[in-house]
Amino acid sequence: MNIENKKANLALWIGLVIPIVALLFIAVFSFSPATFSPKYDFLYSMHYYNDGYCLGDGGVYQIKNQTIVIASTTELNKMGCNYTKDILPPKIYRYDVQANKYNLISLEEAQKLKIDSSPLSPDEISIQRGDNYNAGIFEIFGGNNNRYNMMFLKNNKEALKKIDVGAVNIYDFIFIGWII
Repeated sequence: MNIENKKANLALWIGLVIPIVALLFIAVFSFSPATFSPKYDFLYSMHYYNDGYCLGDGGVYQIKNQTIVIASTTELNKMGCNYTKDILPPKIYRYDVQANKYNLISLEEAQKLKIDSSPLSPDEISIQRGDNYNAGIFEIFGGNNNRYNMMFLKNNKEALKKIDVGAVNIYDFIFIGWII
């Protein structure tokens, strides 16, 4: 085999290998699980449209001086809630980010915790609904559809970690705050 054929074969192999390696690289990084590890648990409640609860920021619950409280009837009615004391407030859940599970807790237990109601945790993690997920170029292949009705923890580098908050509909989820 002469030198020209060897050069042509080498160029052909390089031309075939580079796209395959690029596709493998994209596949590995696109479909690999999130590698970040959130540190802060959070509290949330669930709102069902026919139960008489309010949908305002945090719903019936508010954070005052880093403590969870039930908003006054006057405050709730200002938000258009038509709330009466006869309606029980929604249940409170604590999401354990390390164990990736949620537990029902009482208002008294929640009031013993220090809460930060900002949308970003101190380690810059946010909670995102699956319908807001942007699959980038994979959108043209319907990449967004499989994440609808899912909740995620998201860091500032776009890594996602799926979380199960026990919601039949993700729009029932009401974030209360991060436990600090």
